[in-house]
Amino acid sequence: MNTPIRTSPIHAQLQSLNATWQTINDMATIVTISDSAEIAKHLGIADLSCLTRFGVKGANAAAWLEAQTIPIPPKPNSWCPLPNGGIVARLGLTEFWWKTASTRRSPPN
Repeated sequence: MNTPIRTSPIHAQLQSLNATWQTINDMATIVTISDSAEIAKHLGIADLSCLTRFGVKGANAAAWLEAQTIPIPPKPNSWCPLPNGGIVARLGLTEFWWKTASTRRSPPN
């Protein structure tokens, strides 16, 4: 494993799990957990802070996203899936947030 540059906000709590770690996007990340089927019965959240994310806002944010062929959520506080995984969320009338589903994926140019 490469030496991670950053850690999750809940890294200390996750260290107690019998898990396999991997560095993803320069961050120590759990990729498997022993007894994951049993844990999944009780676990209701996953730490995705290692994934690439960014936001855009402003009067032309929706038009810019459309020009990048990014789906536009219809109203504030809604989201749309991205074609290759991940989501784009509409936080307000002119504010959007993108989160990828895979590693080493960049936002559109």
